[in-house]
Amino acid sequence: MQNYKKYGIRPAQLIIADVPYNVGNNFYGSNPMWYKNGDSSNGESKLAGKAAFNSDFNFNLYEYFHFCSRMLKKDDIKPVPRGRSSDSPCMIVFCSFEQIQTLIDAAKKHGFVNYIPLVFVKNYSPQVLKANMRVVGATEYALLFLP
Repeated sequence: MQNYKKYGIRPAQLIIADVPYNVGNNFYGSNPMWYKNGDSSNGESKLAGKAAFNSDFNFNLYEYFHFCSRMLKKDDIKPVPRGRSSDSPCMIVFCSFEQIQTLIDAAKKHGFVNYIPLVFVKNYSPQVLKANMRVVGATEYALLFLP
């Protein structure tokens, strides 16, 4: 986010993001990598109690929304004729269920006052993701933010 000018990233109509879920040092909790030779009876490996991503500890949600508020194209001032879509910018942010209210509060402080919760339910989940020893299952959560 801090280097967007260096890379010449232009404003956009839509930003899709998957912010860190902040599982921190419990990331490998259900992964065999946490244990020596993949077996819990052998004791913990060097990965036990470690975070997978540095952003789990230093991700600044408010800085992120400030960045996004500057990167989205501004809405046209003209009224939109009936039956036509608006050129309003928006964001889709994937998150955990527990993060929904935190994201709504942070987004409001940066001008994203409207939102629509999105829930994606798959009819199957061939490989259940376990993050922080919690089964995530076949459901994904996201929020659609509008200014």
